[in-house]
Amino acid sequence: MATTSARNSQSALGAYYRHLSRRIGADIAVFATAPKSATLIYRLLRCGKTYVDKGAPAYEQNRLLSLQSKASQLGYLLVQTARHFWLRLIRRPGINLR
Repeated sequence: MATTSARNSQSALGAYYRHLSRRIGADIAVFATAPKSATLIYRLLRCGKTYVDKGAPAYEQNRLLSLQSKASQLGYLLVQTARHFWLRLIRRPGINLR
């Protein structure tokens, strides 16, 4: 139930849910996000610390940095082609992966 409320949330957990729901579907994303939220709740109760949410923009920025790193390792350059995150891969010259 709590995971389904993440659908409209502007939190990092909500961004994670929306990312998964685009990839694997909303029904499965609920079950995939539930362990993450349960782990957060467990750590809050066990350690007594406050939860500081970094928000959806921070999640998207981390995801973009991860994609750029993976593309670079494969010899590609990630280029933003529109206002939003429409990205395309450009093969870097001189990099041989074999």
